[in-house]
Amino acid sequence: MPREPDLRDGLSRLYAVMEAELHPPLARAAAAGELSGAPSTPVAARILTALADGASMHWSARPQGELVNRLDADLEAVLAGWRRPPMTNASVSTG
Repeated sequence: MPREPDLRDGLSRLYAVMEAELHPPLARAAAAGELSGAPSTPVAARILTALADGASMHWSARPQGELVNRLDADLEAVLAGWRRPPMTNASVSTG
């Protein structure tokens, strides 16, 4: 049975690879102006890695529908927000 440090090391490597694989497409999309409301590429990669991990964990406890469909819907929800221009103080109404 793996010890906690072994599990932590394995998960650390997994998340590092996931984030590294997300960097190039996120950077290309940002450079093309497709994700004007997104955070920096490293932060965006970390958020999407956490989204995939969290959605997978939730789905494993409540497996409604297909996991790929849940991941697709969650990813699209985040990307839709990132495709919008960032809000500025001038665009925020204080009522």
